[in-house]
Amino acid sequence: MKKIMWLMLVALLSLLPSVADAKKQAEPVDSVRILFIGNSFTYHNKMPQMVDSIATSQKRAVSITTVVKGGQRLSGHLENPKLHELLKKGGWDFVIVQEQSTDPALPTAQVVEKVYPSAHTIDSLVMAGSPKAKVIFFMTWGHKYGYRVPMPEYPPMNSYEGMQHRLITSYLEMAYDNDALCAPVGLAWKRVREEQPNIILYNNDWRLHMENYDEFLTRINSFEKSKID
Repeated sequence: MKKIMWLMLVALLSLLPSVADAKKQAEPVDSVRILFIGNSFTYHNKMPQMVDSIATSQKRAVSITTVVKGGQRLSGHLENPKLHELLKKGGWDFVIVQEQSTDPALPTAQVVEKVYPSAHTIDSLVMAGSPKAKVIFFMTWGHKYGYRVPMPEYPPMNSYEGMQHRLITSYLEMAYDNDALCAPVGLAWKRVREEQPNIILYNNDWRLHMENYDEFLTRINSFEKSKID
């Protein structure tokens, strides 16, 4: 099932035990517990609810909790007592971590200073409360025309291509440095842009949020089916 590796919504579900598998083991059927930490890039289009719906359709039992706030950074989430309480209580199977949409695309020195420490702290808190959990860093996509506030001192931020390159690098570094997983949503987004440029991916806000997750999933699946066929 090579196609599922392109997008977190499906890649995550490929790791979850099915209800049928649990019954075969003669054990109580417990929901796989998933925690989403992020901002509007996570909750826009009700993505966590979509994961729940896909899981249900695949007969996989999940329990989803979200700690999300518009525009929030990981450093901001670390100031939230609710997050600390949830992580300390533990019992998580998967924790999806999504940083603010522009910070990982900043110059490397700023990412090292502003992003990586918070990512590492969250990963450490997850492991302290849930030693067997899998942390998955949710790689986001670049803004349609680059950062909406021009940065003449750092050209990569001023275009989609430059921004996406930096996001890919930073998220892979976060996953590698913390021995975690990375959901390559940004890579899938890049592929759709390159292979089907007429597809409308962005909505009409600041040209940064996704227009429709269903359409995006359909396009990724069609690419992989065409390769298999």
